[in-house]
Amino acid sequence: MLTPLHLGGSTDPEKQFCYHQSRMRVKVECAFGRMVARWGILWRPLRVSIDLAPRVLEACAQLHNWCSKTQPP
Repeated sequence: MLTPLHLGGSTDPEKQFCYHQSRMRVKVECAFGRMVARWGILWRPLRVSIDLAPRVLEACAQLHNWCSKTQPP
């Protein structure tokens, strides 16, 4: 996991890194938002054991990806 630099960086390469990282973070957050909007189970805290939660989230993500690929443009 890469974390943003403090105060957005001071050199040009650091500023570029922060800019690109911010753009990617926004895309990931939007993808999670679309997935949560599609699957009602994610609208509230999961009522499953902590051991089962990763499998539920993975199933939602895989179904979301499959649905996104099969929808007409």
